[in-house]
Amino acid sequence: MASEWHVTTIEELASPVRGGIAIGPFGSRMKSDCYVAQGVRVVRGNNLNGGRRFTGEYVFITEEKARSLGSSMLQPGDLVFPHRGSIGEVGLVPDDGKKYVMSTSLMKLTCDKSKARPEFLYYFFCSDIGRHALLQNQSQVGTPGIGQPLSSLKSIVVQLPGTDEQDEIASLLGGLDSRIENLQGANRTVEAIARTTFKSWFVDFDPVRAKGDGREPEGMD
Repeated sequence: MASEWHVTTIEELASPVRGGIAIGPFGSRMKSDCYVAQGVRVVRGNNLNGGRRFTGEYVFITEEKARSLGSSMLQPGDLVFPHRGSIGEVGLVPDDGKKYVMSTSLMKLTCDKSKARPEFLYYFFCSDIGRHALLQNQSQVGTPGIGQPLSSLKSIVVQLPGTDEQDEIASLLGGLDSRIENLQGANRTVEAIARTTFKSWFVDFDPVRAKGDGREPEGMD
């Protein structure tokens, strides 16, 4: 029940390790001349597009360069937020065996999992309340950005249930997300079939050509 939830802040939910809440490297430490063809994936704002999965193209840096960036390295379950550009978005680092580092435009939260489950906080920040909390200190001029990004993130207030209830809520919402992703994938497949059929029948006139060659048009009686 909501009455059993308690009010806390993001700062209190961060892992006590160094860099539990951190901002991406200064631009001088992550220039385009650092990029290589393959290596550690650099997560940027364009990789966060309103879903659990990172999307879009990556740039890469070497493992040696990534290690030199210290707290900018990401671990599975870390939450990442743009503090410049596509502010208001949130991403959850997957446990997929790949290595990730955040770009200069991001900040991260490593949760103390004895207090807060990353998946629950991910869905909190996807909600209207969480998104509003991220945007409340946004700059009103120039490129969209958050003033004093780390202080702003640390001060965000969250209503939090116990960890068991967090797990249940995150599992329910995760199941709904998976269902939505599956339906969207099915829709994309149907749309691709429709486009291919339309082109075949009404652009390339394949049935007409087949009939002219004395063949049975594919997919038609």
